[in-house]
Amino acid sequence: MAQPRIILFGPPGAGKSSLLGALAASPTLKGKLVEKSGQLEQLQRATYQGKLKSTGELEAYDIRLDGDAKAAATLLDCSGKEASELLQAEQPFAERHEMNRPILDADAVLLTVNAALPTKQLHEQFEQFGRWLNQLHETRGWRLDVGTLPVYLVLTHCDQLARPEDSFSQWMQRIEEG
Repeated sequence: MAQPRIILFGPPGAGKSSLLGALAASPTLKGKLVEKSGQLEQLQRATYQGKLKSTGELEAYDIRLDGDAKAAATLLDCSGKEASELLQAEQPFAERHEMNRPILDADAVLLTVNAALPTKQLHEQFEQFGRWLNQLHETRGWRLDVGTLPVYLVLTHCDQLARPEDSFSQWMQRIEEG
């Protein structure tokens, strides 16, 4: 059985690559995250040094937890520019686009949303995500794909919602309100 393919999808600046860089350094994982090419380690360094560049094309990271061959996956970091094109398209899967196949072949989608955006922009982004997800569901149905596609919403940039005078509960309330 092939390892699961998980695509990180969102507009530019949504934090897709930063999320991957942070995952590589996460102390909460039960083991060390291993990625043979070294690209994920470079991404981690760039994330924490503030030198992270936008992803220009689809980047694939084959990862596993050290010592556990069953805990493996391919993480696909998509270009924010290409994601925006698909989110703004009337029928994103009706036209040819290089991102369609990786999305349609994914086993799960992580929708990344910059939680620090102004409310109006967040609302517009959620409307775009809603249209896009409906089209994705319909297209996968035509393809006779078995089962549902798990879609996870990931709020990024939540640290930017905190103010110096905030307590933890005030900060959490601001995140929940958003």
